[in-house]
Amino acid sequence: MAEQDTPKKSSKQGIIAVVILVVGVGLWGIYFLIPFDKKTPPPQKASAQATEQNPQSGSTGQSAESYTPTPLPEELEGLPVYDANELSTYPGDEGGWQCDGCIPIDEKGIVIQLEQYYFRKMKHISLANTVEYELNYYSGKEKIRTKILQIYEREDKKKGLYTHWVNSPEEAQGRGYDRLHIRAIGGKGSIAYIAFKKQQE
Repeated sequence: MAEQDTPKKSSKQGIIAVVILVVGVGLWGIYFLIPFDKKTPPPQKASAQATEQNPQSGSTGQSAESYTPTPLPEELEGLPVYDANELSTYPGDEGGWQCDGCIPIDEKGIVIQLEQYYFRKMKHISLANTVEYELNYYSGKEKIRTKILQIYEREDKKKGLYTHWVNSPEEAQGRGYDRLHIRAIGGKGSIAYIAFKKQQE
């Protein structure tokens, strides 16, 4: 009996093999009929905030090479414009408000141009404690938010540089800002240093 069943088993196995082969060839053909762009979803674009790096070593949002600043808005035209890198060396608060390297600020103010859009907090800024200051955050030609920096008395009671810890507005961090407008309120002042938090801080 075992010898008589062998041909039947071989026949069944052969039929199964043929069916598997036909199904496999059919599925393979259907795969090539589907357009490629429907097989694999396109990679998601990384947000500008996710690509931000330390501005001293990398980029923020856009790369420094591809970033091109927009023209100044009408209200800032004619003001002195300084690169943020000109204020990257901390002079200490011991110097007077007219120290070497200090940039004077009057009631019209100055513009500080960043190297690209920043999506993080400003860390600190050294200003003369002679007046209050109005600090405006810009995204391109649009003013996002304004902060008022008050006068703080130094421990030595002298007029000179004072380093402020600044918490940049969330809206400025969320949208990204690429220039700052700083003006003195009711007098004359100066700025000597500005720094921003690293992405991981």
